Amino acid sequence: MKNVVYKFGGAALKSADSIKNIEQIIAQFRPKLVVVSAMAKTTNAFENLVEAQLSGQNTEPYLDKIRRFHQEIISGLFEEEKNGAEDNLNKVLDYCKAYLKHSKNTSYDEIYDQIVPAGELISSKILGAYLQKKGHKLNWLDARKILKTDNRFRKATPDIVFSKAELVNQLNEASTNLIQGFIGGTENNLMTTIGREGSDYSAALFANFTDAEELVVWKDVDGVLNADPRYFNAPNLIPNMSYKEAIELSYYGATIIHPKTIQPLVEKNIPLRVRSFQNTENEGTTIDSTTEFDGSKAIYIYKPNQLLITLESEDLSFFGESKMSEIYHSLFEHKLEVNLVQNSAVNCSICIDNDPHKTSTLIEEFAKKFKVKYNENLELLTVRHYQAKLLEELLLNKDLIIEQKTRSTLKLLFK
Repeated sequence: MKNVVYKFGGAALKSADSIKNIEQIIAQFRPKLVVVSAMAKTTNAFENLVEAQLSGQNTEPYLDKIRRFHQEIISGLFEEEKNGAEDNLNKVLDYCKAYLKHSKNTSYDEIYDQIVPAGELISSKILGAYLQKKGHKLNWLDARKILKTDNRFRKATPDIVFSKAELVNQLNEASTNLIQGFIGGTENNLMTTIGREGSDYSAALFANFTDAEELVVWKDVDGVLNADPRYFNAPNLIPNMSYKEAIELSYYGATIIHPKTIQPLVEKNIPLRVRSFQNTENEGTTIDSTTEFDGSKAIYIYKPNQLLITLESEDLSFFGESKMSEIYHSLFEHKLEVNLVQNSAVNCSICIDNDPHKTSTLIEEFAKKFKVKYNENLELLTVRHYQAKLLEELLLNKDLIIEQKTRSTLKLLFK
């Protein structure tokens, strides 16, 4: 058993064949701890379930869709008609149904955190049952009891000291330890989440707690690419990267790495490797303290669905530190992060991800203090190590709204 942490995302858990592939990877490399996300698109499915409940729709079709998806995977893994994985699936979905029935007058964020983490619980139970079937000695760990957090739903902060002691205490050195990413629990046994796509952050914390030799995040790409293949053609692999560059990329919104993932690794100097579960022969990308990225290749980070809010003083008074402090405090309270900010003497423009459950109330709050204008459906492109000659090509047929440059980074907000 190697003292390494493996994290598998939803794309690695999308089918019975995918789970069989994960079992082979675990059998080959024998990691000490395995962290899993919900199965492909399941988090979205549970989010849709919550939306249906809050809008007064019948939730049964949404629960049935989730049930059928997982039952199909279970039937591809287990020959017997009744098995522990299916029993657990039914228990979890019965819980969701019962909770939603009695969730009236509960905030969206709290409902979200009591329902959406069900995806991780289901995926870890299905994978765990299959690992046992294949002869692995399994130690299934409950992240709700190990990763203790505050009650800031949808963006909870872990209690590092308690969580580390609890994980170390519950690890079994002779077993494959399996735990859920993304989720935690309060001292009152309510579920919490640590931010969308937070399983990587969970894995980094667990690697830190266990003094792991390495954290490996298994993706459906060969490693860290210089652009998202969903939006750019033929992106290139970056084989080595520094912690600093990885932090910069995650800060600007690169989806390959969660923004909080790197810091727990830096503290213990634990390398992060991003590898492909489809191509285990490929070494992928190594992120560590020894690499210096030379900046010879531009890196593109694209964020759609952006909202630009422009605030102006009612009396044209100066937009100084006091007003900016008010703005950032409101963003913090609404659990929103700024992707771009630009201000003048009497106004300030901020660009954020357009989350309707948060931005509508934020705009209402701003309107009590400022004149407010906003633009929706914008796109933000950040280019690290940009070259000036690329600017014209990037903006072809685009309506540029804001352009910001530093020595190494170019930000373009456009429609």
